[in-house]
Amino acid sequence: MKQFLLTILLFTVLQSVAQNTSTLSGTVLDKDYNNMPMPQANIAIEGTTKGTTTDFDGLFNITNLEAGNYVVKVSFIGYQTQSIPVSIIAGEDKVIEVILESSSASLDEVVLQASSKRESETALLLDQKKAVEIKQSIGADELSRKGVSDAAGAVAKISGVSKQEGSSNVYVRGLGDRYLNTTLNGLALPSNDVNKKNIDLNLFASDLIENVSISKAYSSKFYGDFAAGNIDITSKNYKGNGFFNFTTGSGVNTRAAGQNFVRSEGSGYFGYYGRYDHNPFAIVLSHGVNPVNVNAPINVNYGASGGKSFDFESGARLSLFATASFENDYEYRKGRVVDFSTIFNKIFPEAEEFSYSTTTTAMLNASFKINSNNKLQFNSMFINSSTDEVGYYGIGGNGFNRDAQSLVNDEIGFYQQNIQFNQDLIYVNQLLGTHEFDNLELDWAIGYNRVNAHEPDRKRFSF
Repeated sequence: MKQFLLTILLFTVLQSVAQNTSTLSGTVLDKDYNNMPMPQANIAIEGTTKGTTTDFDGLFNITNLEAGNYVVKVSFIGYQTQSIPVSIIAGEDKVIEVILESSSASLDEVVLQASSKRESETALLLDQKKAVEIKQSIGADELSRKGVSDAAGAVAKISGVSKQEGSSNVYVRGLGDRYLNTTLNGLALPSNDVNKKNIDLNLFASDLIENVSISKAYSSKFYGDFAAGNIDITSKNYKGNGFFNFTTGSGVNTRAAGQNFVRSEGSGYFGYYGRYDHNPFAIVLSHGVNPVNVNAPINVNYGASGGKSFDFESGARLSLFATASFENDYEYRKGRVVDFSTIFNKIFPEAEEFSYSTTTTAMLNASFKINSNNKLQFNSMFINSSTDEVGYYGIGGNGFNRDAQSLVNDEIGFYQQNIQFNQDLIYVNQLLGTHEFDNLELDWAIGYNRVNAHEPDRKRFSF
């Protein structure tokens, strides 16, 4: 009987205590990114030992709060701390919503990039969760971890996307170039090949990319000329006190290093053709037939990037980011080369190819935050891509050419030498703006792009 009475008494006391306590819950949002949920924000109740952090969805929950008046302190590194007075009534749960805005104060010791960039998997998942269209994204953090060097390799890491080895062809759900569309920061990009609809994704080095996303369904913000998917590249930007990085690397293609490597006469080391200022008559009259030798076919790459933010007393912020890189590649191929459609057009049992390619990229990004509701961004990009190829086909005169056979009535004896230099110069300029009003958000963008495709030297000799 005593145990029964004690059990009832304990239950009554616990129920009384439970009725006198309440729960405080809520959501923390990021104002700089369209009120997206902010994970890992700190929640503390001043004057007590109670506190917590927000979860993946920006939610928090603090239980067993006695009735009274409290001050809830919400903070996150790089954002303005908010102190919110809250009245707790016994037995009633309290729900609040807190919107944090990035701080204009500089940080001497801590630079937190993940809070303001869409490069990590967590940030991209949050963006994908809130997106109204169906899309998949891969960020710069994952690209670096997986050793991906360009945009073509990046999209190949997304499910349902494949890349043809040895080329820039990308396939989404089995559909290729004519069914795709490529954009940079949501604006259309021109193609660097007249025979293709989309620009070569190999041209976009990973140091230019913040993330790459593929949308496989239609949306009102996309251009309507795709059936398989829209590939959107988001360029990098920077917000912080400042940084500067320099990288360099080198490598050797063992097949190329052991050969007497040759290149066309007149092509430069950095991928420019500087012989007689592209005067075709001077080139024809002064050029030799044979290519020139290369002393040391060693692959190199250089890269530098830097950024800095400037804060003004009015609360405005100017953020600058610049990056530039250069890389070259020597390749040597030897073997059988066959050209065929429904029948064999050309057959070369023995052939040699020497290829020297360069890629130079540079980008400047300037972001001006007028206030929390108005932002402007300017993005300028330059890409120089060149390919210098020398090929010997039908070495020893053992090649076959179907068209030549009708002239000489012989199945073998065809030889061809091809020397060709191609250069693509790509200029991309964009101006973007975001403006928020009471019940309206206005996003606008304008771009001007230009592609120059040069072929200043092409010599073919057929015997």
